[in-house]
Amino acid sequence: MPFVYNGKKASCFYVTIQKRFLVVTAKHIFENPPANGTRIDYFSFQDKEWKIGSGDFYTDNDSLSDIAVICVYKNVNSGNPFDIGEKYIGLGQDIFFAGYPYGMIPDISVDNSYTKPLPFVKKASLSALEYKDSTLIIWGDGHNNPGFSGGPVFNMILKDGQLRTQLIGVISGYRIQQDVVHINEAKTQYYTKENSGILKATSISSLERIVDMIE
Repeated sequence: MPFVYNGKKASCFYVTIQKRFLVVTAKHIFENPPANGTRIDYFSFQDKEWKIGSGDFYTDNDSLSDIAVICVYKNVNSGNPFDIGEKYIGLGQDIFFAGYPYGMIPDISVDNSYTKPLPFVKKASLSALEYKDSTLIIWGDGHNNPGFSGGPVFNMILKDGQLRTQLIGVISGYRIQQDVVHINEAKTQYYTKENSGILKATSISSLERIVDMIE
C-alpha cells in the first residue's frame, strides 16, 4: 500500500504474525525513529483516498536492519495468503518486489469496482546474500526506484504441488554509483550519482525478530 509518514512517501504491506496485524515498511522512512511501543499516526491509500491510521511503532536495535513495524491490532486470528521465510531461496533465482515508485498510484478500475491500489511489480535476480551482525542483507540485480522502500520482496515456490508466493524481505534501497563528469573527454571535479541497478533488501528474519518484542 502507498504509505506516508511526516510527509515522506514510501510503500508498505500488511501481514499477520503471532496474531498481530502489522503494517510493515522501511525504518529509514522515520528520520528519528520513535521508541518501541510509541503510538504513532500514519497515512495509507485505501479505497481511492488517503486514510489516517494509528498503531504502536517497533523496530530492532540493529542499525543495519531496515524494517519498521506498526502493530495495529492484537489477537487477530486471520492468516496470510503467502508463506513467510527464507527456506527456499538460492542465488540466481528470480525474485520480485512491489511498491509505489515516486508515489505513483495506478488506477485500473473503469467502473470504480476495484478500490485497492495496484502496485508496480518488478523482477530482479538474487545476486548475493550477506550477513552483517545479526541481519541478513539480500542483494538483487534489478532496477529499484525511490518510493519502493518498505515494499515486499518475494519469490515463487512449488509447495505441495502448488505454486505459492513466499515473502522473503523488505525493500531498503539501491546502491548509488558515482561517476566523474567529463567535458570533451577531460575529467572534471564534478560527479553524478546514478542508480547502479543493484537493489538492497532486509531479510524477513529481521521482521520476525521485531515481532518477538511486541508485548
